[in-house]
Amino acid sequence: MIGADWPVEADEVWACDDRTNVQSLETVTGICSACHGVRHWGRTSTSGKQAAALRHMAAVNGMSMQACQTLVQARMDEWLNRSERVWDLDISWVARTYGFPSRPDAAANAAAEHENLTRAAERSFF
Repeated sequence: MIGADWPVEADEVWACDDRTNVQSLETVTGICSACHGVRHWGRTSTSGKQAAALRHMAAVNGMSMQACQTLVQARMDEWLNRSERVWDLDISWVARTYGFPSRPDAAANAAAEHENLTRAAERSFF
């Protein structure tokens, strides 16, 4: 379906290399706002929309609510573990795709936002 009743949001897709501690932006894709809520669980948790996101995840994937909760908890555990590391960010995809470099302060802004989201998610989710 398309049109004003079916907006999409931009979702960045990252690859994390746990061996080298490099987090690489792979692409940006359009997804519905409900799927975006599932993909960014920390943000969903801080806004109190976990139940709706779990219902959407279960419906779209044909999973039980328990299976969804188990999967979300495993991903949050992985996120917390990865959040303890210092990551190098590779956002060269932007230059390759659009032909211009990223902002010089992009890494510092991302680090600050990550800290804010980590604190908010820890208060809301755990």
